[in-house]
Amino acid sequence: MATDALVILSSKTAATERSIITLILRLMFALSELHQLLGKSDSDLLKIISIGAGAWGSVFAALLQDAYGHFREKVHIRVWRRPGRAVDRSTAEHLFDVINSREDMLRRLIRRCAYLEYVDARLGDRTLYADEILRDGFCLNMVDTPLCPLKVVTNLQEAVWDADIVVNGLPSTETHCVFAGVASATHISAKCNTHQQIKKKTAFLHVHLVPSHGLAIANFSL
Repeated sequence: MATDALVILSSKTAATERSIITLILRLMFALSELHQLLGKSDSDLLKIISIGAGAWGSVFAALLQDAYGHFREKVHIRVWRRPGRAVDRSTAEHLFDVINSREDMLRRLIRRCAYLEYVDARLGDRTLYADEILRDGFCLNMVDTPLCPLKVVTNLQEAVWDADIVVNGLPSTETHCVFAGVASATHISAKCNTHQQIKKKTAFLHVHLVPSHGLAIANFSL
């Protein structure tokens, strides 16, 4: 005689699953609210670019990626940093030691076919660059604390042209100079057949770190 299968979860397991489901629903609701705020439909891809890849900017971008990165059809998260910053030999050697001390990092880089690049850098046979290692989850300012892999772009105008949310993760000393270029790219249409339309609505999230109080202050504007 056929019977229905009954799965009984322990209270701890059930509570964990409920927490995960609740978190997912909250994240999806937050995405839906952002779509509405920016005048986008739920089927539109929400494009977020974090400007700046120092310790604070990289960590903030990684937090966004950890929270929303798996909603691939809903949101696209990238981080901008300047190109051309070389990783010196001593840092490359230390980075290699960090990688080999952590099995998760070692496995990740092997899966991404990136491990040999760090071997060559350790031996002095090649030069690593800051934007390159950031793609693998290493911020040059804090190589001892690996992050999740990040999508990195080094062209500022390309990064912000079609962005829906621009996050300022720069120190205050650099914000004015860099964001002058951001304003130009988001509000002036390019003289190109594929980029004729002026961007109508872009949200700016300015995040300021207050180390003495352990606070991050965020101002959101359209």
